[in-house]
Amino acid sequence: MNVACHDRITLNGLVNQLGKIFNKKISPIHQPPRSGDIRHSFASIELIKKYLGYDVSVTFKDDLIQTFNHLSRYSI
Repeated sequence: MNVACHDRITLNGLVNQLGKIFNKKISPIHQPPRSGDIRHSFASIELIKKYLGYDVSVTFKDDLIQTFNHLSRYSI
């Protein structure tokens, strides 16, 4: 079963969101695809909805912010 936000997120979108959270300019390094790279994926949450009643309760962006805030409490 997949636990996911049930939304499409690009790597560029993820980098952009992380840059905003960390308040830093992050410049991704683009390279040609490698053999075996997955170009598009989408995690279906239908099974976990059906059997466990799971549903999305927070956006991907808000979850990233919550994760950052949680982890920032710890010195690494």
